[in-house]
Amino acid sequence: MKGDRRKALQLYNTGLKLAKEERLDESIDALKRSLSHDPYHVNTYNLLGKVYIRKGEFRKAKSSWKRALKLDPLNPTAISCLNALKSYSLLSKFRDYIALITAAIAIIVAIIALLLR
Repeated sequence: MKGDRRKALQLYNTGLKLAKEERLDESIDALKRSLSHDPYHVNTYNLLGKVYIRKGEFRKAKSSWKRALKLDPLNPTAISCLNALKSYSLLSKFRDYIALITAAIAIIVAIIALLLR
């Protein structure tokens, strides 16, 4: 039932409590139900994004924060979370490149060792 802000707030608070208890799937369920009652509650989208991050669901987190920004383009929480997600993504790519370079060096060293026998 849309438009029941009091129910939405109760579900938001339940989702927050569950997230603090690391009951992430239950938290997500409560937060989604909260949004069904009040789809304009920016804090719910922000919290949902944070819970998704804790589950490793980066795309869903990004989507939640983008939705928060559609409702409030200057929302500092959504902005900082999206920026942190971008930084994490860049760091992750950097680590992948380092791993590839390390593997290539190991192969080159093995080839040199074979040639020097």
